Amino acid sequence: MSDLSFLLLIALVSIGIGFALGSLVTGARGERGEIEKDKTSAAANLIQVAGIMTDRSGKTVYLQVEGKAIRSVLELNRQQRSRLQPFIETIASWFGVSGGRKPSMSPAGKAAETPEQVGALQLEATESASVEALRPSMNPVNVLARAIRSDVSLPPPAKSIVVQIDEILQEKLKGTPLENRGIRLMELPSKGMVVMVGLNQYEGVDQVPDDDVKGVIRAAVSEWENSISQ
Repeated sequence: MSDLSFLLLIALVSIGIGFALGSLVTGARGERGEIEKDKTSAAANLIQVAGIMTDRSGKTVYLQVEGKAIRSVLELNRQQRSRLQPFIETIASWFGVSGGRKPSMSPAGKAAETPEQVGALQLEATESASVEALRPSMNPVNVLARAIRSDVSLPPPAKSIVVQIDEILQEKLKGTPLENRGIRLMELPSKGMVVMVGLNQYEGVDQVPDDDVKGVIRAAVSEWENSISQ
């Protein structure tokens, strides 16, 4: 084979390799572009309903709703609570809020217990399960789920959140010019939490026109939040 033929062969092979590499690069870029396009299209169809935030210490949980940082369900009106409830239930299911605990299995090689031992173990397990069921979780998702949902499957506390905050509120009102204004926090079956100022009824703290009344209610909410975070 002459030198000229050899050089032509090398040139043809080089052109073929270059064409193949170019096709691979173009295909890879096309696939990457399609993936990025799909991601952008999916993100464009998403909307933010709410966001969960916390302070730097991680002790106080905030729910960002409509551009506002909410520290308590009392700051949500009825429409907001109804709109957020299905999303909170979905998030709670991700973390297994309502999931039950499976009983532990006995070791295979363990000797059989006597009836007295079995009875003692069953009593101990029952007492332990009762204590765990009554102990509220401080996980932020659990706290939000308990606050927003009115039909939580967990055993209800002796006093509702609204009742607990109202008790703190009444203590703060004593001896102040607001004491005789008839300010109370109540739970109504058809409306949820409402603020009563005399005969006037408001669906949320923000709807109360008196700044002094709003201030004392928010102070009661803050004191309640501090009490459960200790």
